[in-house]
Amino acid sequence: MEPVRDTGQEEAFVRAFIQRTKRDRYLEALAHPKRRNKILNRLNHSWDFDDRFVELIDKRDDCPEGLLQVLLRKGAKASASTYMFADEPEFDQHTLPLDQAVEAVYEACFGVVLCVVPGKLAFVRQEEPGPGFLLVRPSPVPECS
Repeated sequence: MEPVRDTGQEEAFVRAFIQRTKRDRYLEALAHPKRRNKILNRLNHSWDFDDRFVELIDKRDDCPEGLLQVLLRKGAKASASTYMFADEPEFDQHTLPLDQAVEAVYEACFGVVLCVVPGKLAFVRQEEPGPGFLLVRPSPVPECS
């Protein structure tokens, strides 16, 4: 499958879940192939996420079957397409059915983001061997400076 960048999904993710001071940098870098690789590498070991929206998942749910159930309970639709971006070309800029995207995230060795519900629900798995975590943004959320 050929990668197809979904700028709307990426922008919704960045604006919802990345720290305010780093949003412009992320948006600019994701749009440029040379800088994209550098910013995607930050998914491996940097913490640029807005802590207000981070939810750790239970260890027993940190597997494809468990994660799928957690995402469905959080509002994902089983029939929905899920956009992925990742520090691994095989997974970067791909849209898959939810169940296939969840399987893929556990095949990846490097940082990967599943945009499950744009700007509302995402799953992030950083470089192995770390566990993944959810990013959940209820509406409305007050902005902090």
